[in-house]
Amino acid sequence: MSVAALCPSCAAPVSASAISCAFCDVEIRALPGAVAALAATTTRRPSAETPVAGAVRRLAMRGLTRLLKVALVLVALAGAALVGFVMLLTKDLRRISEDVVRRTEAQLAARRAEAAWPAVEALMVRSARFPGSAPVAAAPDTGAARLLATASVSLNRLHTAPWAIDTAVLARLGANQPTSRGNAPRMAIKLLPGTLPDSVRVALARDTLSPWLATWRRAARSAPFAPLWMYEPGLPGVTDPYSLTLPSFAAIKGLSWRNASSGVLALAKGDTATAVRRLRENIAVGLQLAREPMTMHHMIGRAIVRDGAFMLAEVGRVAGDSALVREGTRLDTTARYDMVPAQQSPLGWGAMAADPASPAALRFLHDGALAPAQRAAVAQGIVLGGCQRTREVLFGFDARRADATEREVARLGADAAGVARMSELWLRGARAWTSDVAAATANLRDRDRARPPLLRALERAGLDGVAARLTICGHLVRALR
Repeated sequence: MSVAALCPSCAAPVSASAISCAFCDVEIRALPGAVAALAATTTRRPSAETPVAGAVRRLAMRGLTRLLKVALVLVALAGAALVGFVMLLTKDLRRISEDVVRRTEAQLAARRAEAAWPAVEALMVRSARFPGSAPVAAAPDTGAARLLATASVSLNRLHTAPWAIDTAVLARLGANQPTSRGNAPRMAIKLLPGTLPDSVRVALARDTLSPWLATWRRAARSAPFAPLWMYEPGLPGVTDPYSLTLPSFAAIKGLSWRNASSGVLALAKGDTATAVRRLRENIAVGLQLAREPMTMHHMIGRAIVRDGAFMLAEVGRVAGDSALVREGTRLDTTARYDMVPAQQSPLGWGAMAADPASPAALRFLHDGALAPAQRAAVAQGIVLGGCQRTREVLFGFDARRADATEREVARLGADAAGVARMSELWLRGARAWTSDVAAATANLRDRDRARPPLLRALERAGLDGVAARLTICGHLVRALR
C-alpha cells in the first residue's frame, strides 16, 4: 500500500484511496479523491446498450433523416410539376378564349333582327297554330306536360333524376319506345303525289299505333309549359346541372315521326287538312322544347320544328299550295340553330368571364335577343371561367363569380323565369364546387372511365378538390382538341 497521508485521529498511515482508518475506524472526510471515488462508484450504472445496438441506432437515424430529405424534395418537385401543368392548361384555355371572344363579339354585333329569338319564336308560334290550340297567354295544361315528360323518359333513366312523370300511366301504357326506322315519313312524303308502295304504307300505319300519340297531340294544344317542366319543382336531389339527367330524345323525336307518319298517310288519301294539322302539332311540341333553358332541350326542339317545317313545305308542294311552301321554307331556314362562337366552344361563355370580380359575359344574361337556353348558359360559363386562372384551379373557383351572377339573376324579370331557374341551378353547383368540388362532379368523373394517373394520385393524396377542378377543366381542353 502506498502511503499518501496520515489518519487525522491516530496518525496511522493510510492510502490515498482509503475511506476510513484501518486502525481506529475514523471516517476520513478531508480526502476529496476518496470522496470522488466513492461518488463515482455509487452513481455509475451499467449500460443497457451494447456497442452493436448503438451503431445500428445511429445508422437508422441517419437513414431516416436522408429519407425525409428525399421525400421533401420529391414533394417539392411534384408540387412544382402540378403547378406547371396547371399553368400550361390555363394558358391553353386563355389562348383559345381570346379567339372565341373576338368571334363572338363580331357575330353579335352583326346579328339581324329576324334572327333574334323573339322573331324566331314568333314565327314558330304562327306555324304552331291550328284549330283547338290554346292561346299563348292561356294557362298551360300541366297534365299534358307531365304525360309528355313520362313519354320522354326511358326505363334505364327512370330513377336518375326527379322526373315529373305519371307512374300510373307509365305502368299502364309501357315506355314510349323509339321507332327503329328513323325518319321514315320524311322519305315517304317525297314519293307523293304518286302512290305509296304497300310496304311503305303498312310501315307508316304501324308507326301510328303508339298509345302515346294522344299525349303528343294534347301537349301540342297546350299553352307554353312552365320552365323545366320535365322535372319536379325545386329539382330535389340535384346538386348541379351536370347531375341533371337528360330525357330520351330518341323517344321524343320518335313520337314526332309517328305523328308525321299519320300526316303522310292522310295526305296520300287527299286529306291535306289533317296532314297540315299533324305537322303543326309537331312544330308546337318542338316549340315547347325550344323554350326550355337547357341547351340540349332547346336544340332538339329546334330540330323537331325544322323537320315539321320541311314536311309542311312538302305538303304544300303535293297540294299545290304555294303559301304553305313559303311558310315551311321560311320557318325551316329561320329555325336553324346558329350557335354563337362562345357556345360552339365547350368553355362556353366562360371565354368572356376570366375576371371573377367583373365577368364580361354577365351582360348576356339580360340579352333578350338570345334564346333562354343561350342566356342560361351564361351562368355556366362564368363558373367555368375559373379554368383560365391557375390560382382558381389549384385553390378553388373564386366565390365572387357566383356572387356577381346571383346579383344579376335577381334582376331578371318574370319573362326570364326559365333563365333564372337554370342560372340558380348553376349557382348551386358553383357553391358546391367551391366547397366540395369532388362530390359535385362525381358523375362527370364517372364518365371518364380511363382516369389519368395524375388525378388518381391527387385523390389519394387528399387533394380531391384539385383533382375535380382538373377533371372539369381538362374535360374542356380535351373537347376543344
